[in-house]
Amino acid sequence: MLSAQIYQLSPSNEASAEGAGLELGYPITCGESKAILLFKKFVCPGINVKCVKDQLISPKQFVHMSGKATLKDWKRAIRMGGIMLRYA
Repeated sequence: MLSAQIYQLSPSNEASAEGAGLELGYPITCGESKAILLFKKFVCPGINVKCVKDQLISPKQFVHMSGKATLKDWKRAIRMGGIMLRYA
């Protein structure tokens, strides 16, 4: 079971007042890079889905920006709570 902290992210003050529009975000890492994975936007297989917060990039783009582009399997490169996404 993952012990990573889960974040509730609100896109605006209005949405948080109503309780709608909240998104769950999970902290992820790739090498030294850190980001938040937006759970609702991440769908299988997810390789090209823009679901990494702030710049809203795909997991594959996050791996490339982290300098791990030579790794063939992005699910092994990205970690959540220290565990590869492949096994999470």
